[in-house]
Parts: sequence; C-alpha cells; structure tokens
Amino acid sequence: MRINRATTIFIGTMVVIALAGCGSGINNFTVTDAAKTFIQAEIDGNYKVINEINGSNPLEFTPQYLLSLASNNGYSKHKIGEFKFEQVDDITVNVFGPKDIGDESLVFIKQNGQYFFNGIDGIK
Repeated sequence: MRINRATTIFIGTMVVIALAGCGSGINNFTVTDAAKTFIQAEIDGNYKVINEINGSNPLEFTPQYLLSLASNNGYSKHKIGEFKFEQVDDITVNVFGPKDIGDESLVFIKQNGQYFFNGIDGIK
C-alpha cells in the first residue's frame, strides 16, 4: 500500500514538473506583468516573446513592426528598471519610459486568465 502511494506521489510530481516545463515562459497573469514582459521583450529584441504575448490584429501590430518601433526608439539602450508601470484599469497600463523614449499606454486583452498585448494608446 505504501509503495503504491509513494509511486502515485512520484508520478504526480513528475507530471507537474513536465507541465510546468511546457509553459511559454512569459509572465502575463496580471496586466502589469504582461506590460513588463512586453517592454522587456522590446528591450531584448525578443521576437519569440513578442510573438507569444501579441494578441493584437496580426495586420496591425506584427512582431516585426513592434520590434522595429522598439529598435527605432532605442529601447535596447535601456534597462527595465528605467521604466515605470502604472495600471490604469483592468486592461490598460501606462508605461513611463526614459526621456528619449517617452510614455505610452499599453492596452491588453484577457484570454483564459492571461493578458495579451492588443494596442498602444496615449497616456490615460
């Protein structure tokens, strides 16, 4: 009986570890975390993360376009700590960047308990 219980616990633990390892690795369970993840991906030029967190109209904000904007605005010269994040409502985060980048509002959509980038707006 004890062997069966120990085996069940072991298998259950392995399944949890395997499922955790299959995740996308992006932190987007809160709107503020999604904004931070999005900005970090722009700083890093990380196409994979931008593509995963992008829930916008694919013709409006392609990952290539978003990374091009970030590159043209000099995001790669900065660190995430230079940006300030302020949640405005359930789907909007104001991002206050360094002076050479400026400020913007990121708008997200919520799907299956996660937030995905949906657009850029003026500061709210």
